[in-house]
Amino acid sequence: MEKKGNPFIYLFGIVCLLTTHCKQDVPKQTIEKIVESKPKNPITLPTYWKDPKVMEFGREAPRSDFKPFETTEKAQSQSFQSSAYHRSLNGFWRYQYFTGPDYVPGEIEKSPININWLEKSFPSCIELGGIGKPIFKNYGLPFESNYPQVPMDSNTVLVLQKPLDISTQWKSRDVFAVFEGISSAYFVYVNGQLAGYNEDSKAVSEFNISPFLKDENNMISLIIFRWSDASYFESHNMWSMTGIYRNSYLLARPKCRIKDFYAKTDVQGNQGILDLDVQVKNNAAENYSGYQLQVQLFQDTTKEVFNKTITFDINQQSEIKKNIVAQIKNVETWSDEHPDAYYLFIQLKNAQGETQEATVYLIGFNNIQYKSKSLLVNHKLLKIKGVVRHEFHPITGYVVDKDWMANDADLMKLNNINAVRNSHYPQDPMWYTIAHQYGLYLMDEANLNTSSLLSQNIDLSSDTSVSKIYLQRVKNMFERNKNYCNVLTWSLGYNCGLGDNTKLAYQYIKSRDSKRPVSVQSNLKSFGDLALVNSEDNISNGTKPVLYYRMSSNAGNGLGGLTLVWDHIKNNDNKAGGFIEDWADQTFFMKTNKGKLYFGYGGNFSETNSDSFRCVNGLMTSNKTPKASLKIANNLFSPFTVSAIDLNKGLFEIKNDHLENHGDVFNYFWTVVENGDKIKEGKFENLMIDAGQKKTVHVDYNSFTRNPGSEYTILITINKKSLNNGMYRFVVVGLQQFILPKSAGKPINQSAFQKLKSTEENNSIHISNNLYSIKIDKNKGLISSWICKNKELLVTSIKPNFYRAPTDNDIYHNQSNEINFWKTLGDQLTIVSQTLETNHPDYINYIVKATLPASSLLPIEFRYRFYPSADVVLEMKIDHLDQLKNMPPRIGWIFEMPAVFGTVQWYGRGPLESYQDRKLGLNIGLYKSTASEFNIPAVRPQEMGNKSDVRWLSLKTFEGLYLMALGQSEFEANVLPFNYNKLGTGYRHGIDILNDPTNTVLLDYYQWPLGDGYSNKSHPPSSKSIHFTIRLTSQDESQSSIPSHFTESLLTN
Repeated sequence: MEKKGNPFIYLFGIVCLLTTHCKQDVPKQTIEKIVESKPKNPITLPTYWKDPKVMEFGREAPRSDFKPFETTEKAQSQSFQSSAYHRSLNGFWRYQYFTGPDYVPGEIEKSPININWLEKSFPSCIELGGIGKPIFKNYGLPFESNYPQVPMDSNTVLVLQKPLDISTQWKSRDVFAVFEGISSAYFVYVNGQLAGYNEDSKAVSEFNISPFLKDENNMISLIIFRWSDASYFESHNMWSMTGIYRNSYLLARPKCRIKDFYAKTDVQGNQGILDLDVQVKNNAAENYSGYQLQVQLFQDTTKEVFNKTITFDINQQSEIKKNIVAQIKNVETWSDEHPDAYYLFIQLKNAQGETQEATVYLIGFNNIQYKSKSLLVNHKLLKIKGVVRHEFHPITGYVVDKDWMANDADLMKLNNINAVRNSHYPQDPMWYTIAHQYGLYLMDEANLNTSSLLSQNIDLSSDTSVSKIYLQRVKNMFERNKNYCNVLTWSLGYNCGLGDNTKLAYQYIKSRDSKRPVSVQSNLKSFGDLALVNSEDNISNGTKPVLYYRMSSNAGNGLGGLTLVWDHIKNNDNKAGGFIEDWADQTFFMKTNKGKLYFGYGGNFSETNSDSFRCVNGLMTSNKTPKASLKIANNLFSPFTVSAIDLNKGLFEIKNDHLENHGDVFNYFWTVVENGDKIKEGKFENLMIDAGQKKTVHVDYNSFTRNPGSEYTILITINKKSLNNGMYRFVVVGLQQFILPKSAGKPINQSAFQKLKSTEENNSIHISNNLYSIKIDKNKGLISSWICKNKELLVTSIKPNFYRAPTDNDIYHNQSNEINFWKTLGDQLTIVSQTLETNHPDYINYIVKATLPASSLLPIEFRYRFYPSADVVLEMKIDHLDQLKNMPPRIGWIFEMPAVFGTVQWYGRGPLESYQDRKLGLNIGLYKSTASEFNIPAVRPQEMGNKSDVRWLSLKTFEGLYLMALGQSEFEANVLPFNYNKLGTGYRHGIDILNDPTNTVLLDYYQWPLGDGYSNKSHPPSSKSIHFTIRLTSQDESQSSIPSHFTESLLTN
């Protein structure tokens, strides 16, 4: 179906906003904004904000988020703003800001509009306008935990005032003030009288303000506390900010109105079942008879498939519930693959048939089952390919609009993502509709997280004094979102304990919704209908479907090991899939004093109580720039599986893993590549593969000649034609690469080159001919100079390297000290012996035996073989690795070259960075870049830029002089335009690392895995010794082409 929304990132808007919103530090605050002196008369507000027994006051019972209209025509338009009985409260409010409750003067809630107060527009987060500071917490609270006490000195208070324009048409109606999201606890005053109070910062709250209204000159005041006792229940890994961050408005509703409805849907065979409960409330002082309730159901807004009207009487000051059941033949079911929607119209009419209130709601029909240890949707086995999503914008913080959400949904679907865990709270009501339209399953989660208290062994889930708080927060989630069929499962919260309060909340939802599974995870333990686990958990052979609450984390440079986890999920019916943490970073656009943009994280607002960089977990940056890890997830989540039946014969099998047929929208292509160059391609014509089916295809190798020493790869690509915003686009939904067996290349004829000569002088050995000249430092046993065409190729010696700059996961697992131990070990070799062998006519050998001062002395041996063809073979051998508890973070060679060797070409995985446990989906190919382009600033500097499964890599000057590295087998390689140690030496942001006049080259045998972010990071040696062989060659491009060096064999015997 055609999707709604605008799937683009606001480049123009971002540029405009950056000029005013991006700051290096919080701006100085003016005296008008902040009150820092204590008043004579103390605060006179109720103490609800520090009383755990009070969560709300004057708040209407939570209901479905339908929008009421006065006519069916306006309901059909779905334009809420067109209603005469709707008034937006968005826009400017007058405000005053206090540094703590003790600074709030008494009876400020009764003060008239103060024209001396400044104005600020909402929705917004005030800290992003320079009023206070945002604070990021990954674990714990932004203040010292002492439940149930709330800090007084740092608990800022925001007082807002706004005049109300109440139409005379509204006098016969009940008027409600509706706030879809305010952070955090707040009082609502109307004309100086307390109308309500709420602490659930993620819940929609309605307050009936009719009793407090006057004929004219009405005013509403909000008094917002940054923190309250509720903060202990909202200990999420997110930024702490203050303000009205979602829509707010007034509603004038008839005395007799639709209070709520619950549209329960199911599918039986080809028939859809709608079981609709509608609650009608009569708040008038008179009885009504002959009232009518009309229910209509439309497919695609035009095709009516159901229409029924019932008549009823209702007494004054009472409520009534009516049930209507509809059976829809040949129903179009809703799923992530076919998000077919129906529009439910509900009208309440008086006895004369006049519409009193009307609403329209998007619903869908599906069947959800969790039985036999499997999760089924529409009777088919479902795999959740999900991500964890916070509500966050890099400029406006909590404030995200419809287009931003639609862009998220579109990007997810483009990357084969079919589900989202709302983390860790119910999100903006618009998000649910957008997710429904795009085809995204949701795990909806109650705004309930007591992590900070659990870490102190305080478990409120067993405290009966807060039972109502647990239950109310779960009700707020469920009742608002119960009608969205794309809510696949309910989560009772996160790290909120598994005591009786949690179980009571579970029983509440099960009493209202027997269809969908309800679960919760707390301290890695699970309760409910699903077994919620993390990637490192040992999963017992239980009776519940297993859902990975956290499948892997992309903290910093992360997401390692996802391939293994997903293979396990894909091949086990009881594994329902899971969620990657996170969808996008929670970082802010900021500017240096020189105006340079960067992503800011915890501590960048000069706040001292933030948890630093743990907000950088996304598959995308906060402005939705994809990271390399997103490509990996996209490939793993492909709805097609391609495998080789007989690689030598060119026989492959393509399996369509979709659960439903999509018609003739897929195209299947094949490409043959030689050493990175495409030599032949074609399309599998007339190929149709139904959902769940597989077919064999053939690629004819006989149509091209296979050259000795060349590597040939076969790429099978599947794309889909889809409609988006009225335009067709082709999206790659499947891609798989296969490598053909390779024959040996021809050896280099060394007799064709001038013979090498060697000399020893002081502490140096010189080896040279007319092509190149090598200098060896005998004190260190290392190559210290390499000259070709009168040009020095080296700035530093080629030395062994065992250091990798700590990643965020390394730091999280307290491994920085272990990593730093290896940082300079390559410079601490103790030479035991060295031998120069010149008796072979085709090469010269130089052999160095040394020891490394690790936990015990490790023997290490270097064998250099120099050829007349300007080829040098470097061999590194390390023994007795089994003496180590962990492998070194890295094993390889490192050196620096002049920056003029700035053109980088490699044959291996690319073009994005890859690692041994995060590489599948990045194809083997021939890639070209410049060294300076490899400096892609990370949010926080850490290991970056690696290329896996490299066959060869070269650095070349503009004139064509190059140095190339070739592996005896695949190796890891990296080129960075700065000294590598800068990544681990205290730079706070990637933009702080400037290019040097040298390029660093890393050629590696091994690196620690990136890891999934949760598992214990131990790396015990898998063997007693390693043997790493690499070949370096320098030549002029005019004399020798790069591909020929790849096909020639290494001479290491």
